[in-house]
Order: sequence, then C-alpha cells, then structure tokens
Amino acid sequence: MLQSIIDNKNDKILVSVAIPAYNEEDCIADCLRSIARQQTSVDVEAVVCLNA
Repeated sequence: MLQSIIDNKNDKILVSVAIPAYNEEDCIADCLRSIARQQTSVDVEAVVCLNA
C-alpha cells in the first residue's frame, strides 16, 4: 500500500500532511495508512520528514 501512495503522482495536490518523525519506525506505517484511509474530496499528499 505504501508504494501505491508513492506511485500516485498527481499535479493537483490540495492538502499536504507533514509528518515529523524521529525514531518512529514502529508507528509511521500506521500513520500513513490512517491518512490513506481518509475519505476526502481533495487530493492529499503525505510528506514524512525523517529525523525531524
């Protein structure tokens, strides 16, 4: 599923979710899945900032 998020290149992104992550290897996948499950009428991108 995460690869499908990465591969979904869309020029019409309206909402960006910034996720600062420091030592969050155990939680980041759940966080991204939660964002992917949201039902919204706009395109959403998730940006993970490692070691932030």
